[in-house]
Amino acid sequence: MFKGFKTNIRLFVKKLRKLNYHNFLVFITTYVLIHNMFYALLLTKYNQSIASVLFLISGLLLLSYEFIDRKQYDLYARHIFTMILFFVSIMIYHAGWDAGFQYVLVATMTALFLPFYLPDYSKLNKKVLMTIGLCYILVLMSRCIYGVFFPDQTPLLVFDSKTLTNIYCYNAFQAFVIIILFSYFYINRSKAFHDELTRRADFDELTGLYNRYALNQLLDDEIKKENEMVCIAILDIDFFKNINDTHGHNAGDKILKNISRIADSISNDIVVGRWGGEEFLLLSNKCNYKKFNKQLESLRKEIEHEQFVINKKSVHVTVSIGSTFTKNLTNKIDLIKEADDNLYKAKETGRNKLVTK
Repeated sequence: MFKGFKTNIRLFVKKLRKLNYHNFLVFITTYVLIHNMFYALLLTKYNQSIASVLFLISGLLLLSYEFIDRKQYDLYARHIFTMILFFVSIMIYHAGWDAGFQYVLVATMTALFLPFYLPDYSKLNKKVLMTIGLCYILVLMSRCIYGVFFPDQTPLLVFDSKTLTNIYCYNAFQAFVIIILFSYFYINRSKAFHDELTRRADFDELTGLYNRYALNQLLDDEIKKENEMVCIAILDIDFFKNINDTHGHNAGDKILKNISRIADSISNDIVVGRWGGEEFLLLSNKCNYKKFNKQLESLRKEIEHEQFVINKKSVHVTVSIGSTFTKNLTNKIDLIKEADDNLYKAKETGRNKLVTK
């Protein structure tokens, strides 16, 4: 039984990690709606007027689903947080502070940060939401004023001690759950944002390969290692400007993507990145220089024989490559210059070739 419970928890956590904005908001709205309906039904036998008000709030909450479907997140946030404020204020006023509804308000305040994690949420709308948050704080502060001026005030709704204790425990428990749920969501969204920023910082948007910054970081890491062979090569697409001028920049982008795909699949021992423009840098510390050049030559031939189709026309593409190596990397600038010089020799002596050290 315990094993089955742990399995269910893991499945729930796995699904929670995959929740997108839309599904998460639907989940929250449904939870708030069920919670409101629960108290509306509970209070039916105590006070019909309050129950009717809560049923009205439940009806208004249904508008939240419409806002979610239309991706009107600003209206959604203002609407649902206002409804929660009305609900809690009404329940505190009628049931008193001993019922624990203030905990729901405290927990909901953690949800006020949700719009900052929502897409296309303007600064103005954030200010509006912060105003609602200020109202939450004022309601909570009224507890102190209420206690000072009305110490013996009897709530309008009088529950028996058992019911009051159950309501208090339920509100405290759900407040705890809400805080945990939103904290978990914020942590996962923050991690997703961090991963996205890392991807943008380290990878070229067009090709998906490492960019110049990331390649320099890899070379810096190699400098820290001693007595380790490092092989490096710079690959340049021959007459790439002519391809852009003749077939357009979209065709050039397509060529870059295809060559990136071919280069990235040549070997698991070689790291490939876009150095800039039509140049690519290839780096390896896992194979000897002879094997490295053999793989580069295979890459050159594969690109030479690849059929690049642009606007239903076959375009012949070749590359020139310059490579070099060092047994103990101490200066990456000199190593890159040596590979670049060999690339220059390859282009000066006919292109479509590999020049080695």
